[in-house]
Amino acid sequence: MLGKRFPMYIGGKEVYANEELVEYSPIDKRLIGRFQKGKREHAQQAIDAALAAFSEWKEKDYKERVAIFRKAADIFAREKFNVAAILSIENGKTRYESVGEVDEAIDFLRYYALEMERNKGYIRRVKLPGSSAKVHAGFQGAPGKEEQVTIAMKPYGVFGVIAPFNFPISISVGMSTGALITGNTVVFKPSSTDNMSMLTGLKIYEIFKEAGVPDGVFNYITGPGSEVGMRSL
Repeated sequence: MLGKRFPMYIGGKEVYANEELVEYSPIDKRLIGRFQKGKREHAQQAIDAALAAFSEWKEKDYKERVAIFRKAADIFAREKFNVAAILSIENGKTRYESVGEVDEAIDFLRYYALEMERNKGYIRRVKLPGSSAKVHAGFQGAPGKEEQVTIAMKPYGVFGVIAPFNFPISISVGMSTGALITGNTVVFKPSSTDNMSMLTGLKIYEIFKEAGVPDGVFNYITGPGSEVGMRSL
């Protein structure tokens, strides 16, 4: 896997830029890979793709989204030592630190899935009992017949996840999953300049894709924060 030329993924499609970012391991300076030096227009393409995917993704039953991210947790568990090895090569962490970070990402996935189930997708149906109590003039919400109210937390839209270099698996997965499992879509940019973490970011994209996250719902872009990051906000 090391030493290849890697694309960005926007709307499920491979996207290449005119320039590349070359990443080396901080351990022994071996070539990790050549990644795309995305620009503002690539960030805008990713935002547009995420917006296009949002309408369908937000309407998906929360149980279906939970199933996708539980599957992602299972894939991370299956691939744990492979992902941890990539993290060590790219970030310089020890084997134990890397394995622990992947375990934390798995915990995030399973925790958010559990919370969605426990809260039934964050939809509450409440009954307000009727009352015949006498009130003074000017009282707001005078008593009447029983009322039934639905309280629902709805998705916002597109989230920009600009991940840090120091915990590129656990924090990236936690931030992204919190947005995705609640029905939002994501433009994800791993650290792409100092302390690069683009390969672990790509691995997250691949696992989410394998788990069943639809095209455009989670978009992976690389490039300097001064261009890509600012446009993603």
